[in-house]
Amino acid sequence: MGSTSLEKCSCNDLKDLSKLAKAELYLRAILPTLADLVDLDSKAKEIIGSKKIKILFNLRNGSKTLISIDNGRIKSVVNPAESPDIHLYFLSPEHAIKVFEEGKLPILLKGLFSISFLKNEFNSLSKRLEYFLKPSETLSDDERKISVSLQFKFALRAGEVLGEIDLPSQIILKNTPAGILMVKVEDIGFEAYFGNIDGKWKYISKPDDNQIVTSILLFKNLETAEAMLTNKLDSFSALGLGKM
Repeated sequence: MGSTSLEKCSCNDLKDLSKLAKAELYLRAILPTLADLVDLDSKAKEIIGSKKIKILFNLRNGSKTLISIDNGRIKSVVNPAESPDIHLYFLSPEHAIKVFEEGKLPILLKGLFSISFLKNEFNSLSKRLEYFLKPSETLSDDERKISVSLQFKFALRAGEVLGEIDLPSQIILKNTPAGILMVKVEDIGFEAYFGNIDGKWKYISKPDDNQIVTSILLFKNLETAEAMLTNKLDSFSALGLGKM
C-alpha cells in the first residue's frame, strides 16, 4: 500500500508538492474514511442502502482509490487491481482539488449510465462525512462520538500520506522510534492505530498478532479528545489532571 507520487513528480516546487499532498489526502485519507462512516452512522448506511457499485478515483501520476459499495458496507483499496463500474480521472493534483472542493467535473472514463449514483447517493454520503469531519456545536452526544472517531481515523490515515510525500512529516517520522501507537478515547471505547510496518509508517485498522502496541495516547473522556482535535487542549494541564 502506498503512493509513488513523489517519485513521479518532476517538480520540486513546494507549492506544487503541497497541492500533490492535498490531492493525495483526499484520495487516501478522506475517501477511505467513508468506510468507517457507514459502519458508525445509520443515516449514512441508509443513503447507500442495498446498492452495489465500485468507483475508482484515479490521479494521473498519483494514487488510485477504489471505493466498493456493497449492501450497506464500504471497502476502500488504494492502487487496486480490480475493475470499477465508474472510473473518474484527475489530470493533475490541482484538478483533483477543484473536483473535491469546487465541484469541477472529473474526466469520466467509464460508467456513464451510473452517473446518477454519483450525483445523488454519493454526493449525499460525502456531505454526511463532511458533517462529522467539520463538526458544529449542535451535534448530539452520539454524533459527537462518531465525529471524534472519524476525525482520528482521518488524521492517522493522513499521517501515512504525509509521511510519504511531505518533507517536514518525513523528518519527524524519521526521528520517531519504530513501533505502534494506539490512540484511545476511554469513555467511548474508541481505538485506532498508527505504526511502523516494514520500515514505513502506516495507518493500521487493527494490529495482528505479530504487531505489538508500544505506546498509547489515552484520552479519559470525549471532551478531552474533542479539545485536542480543535487545538483547545492544554496538554500539560490535561496530563497533570489525569485526563490524558
